[in-house]
Amino acid sequence: MRVLAGNHRVRTRLLRVAAALVFVAAVASVAVPLSSPRASAQTPAVSVSISASPASPLVGQPVTLSASISNAPAGGSPSYAWELSNGGGWIPWPGSATFSFLAGKPESWSFRVTVGYGAGVSATSAPLTVTWTNPTPEPEPEPE
Repeated sequence: MRVLAGNHRVRTRLLRVAAALVFVAAVASVAVPLSSPRASAQTPAVSVSISASPASPLVGQPVTLSASISNAPAGGSPSYAWELSNGGGWIPWPGSATFSFLAGKPESWSFRVTVGYGAGVSATSAPLTVTWTNPTPEPEPEPE
């Protein structure tokens, strides 16, 4: 008789646990459709791109590089970490949204920037390559 009473208690507890789980599942299924559509939409990711002006500089002519941020988080101030490379790995270069760079000989440099926010949100641009060329010499006047 004692075994039957023990089994009855176990079954009663299991039924109570099952009923509680059914209740929680029912509440969760009602709560999901009540959330706002805006809360379920994903926030677009931060992205950054860069541009160079002038795009095709002459040797000795400075180029201004500018970072442009899309989908920046509200209320945050970005930090900028520029990197440059002439084929031998990326070199860190501190800066702000813009900086100038100058090549003293005909050569190409690639640039990229990582923009970061305090909340751990960051994005790195695709590299942009700028090539400095020699100025075209002016033709010499013909002798008279």
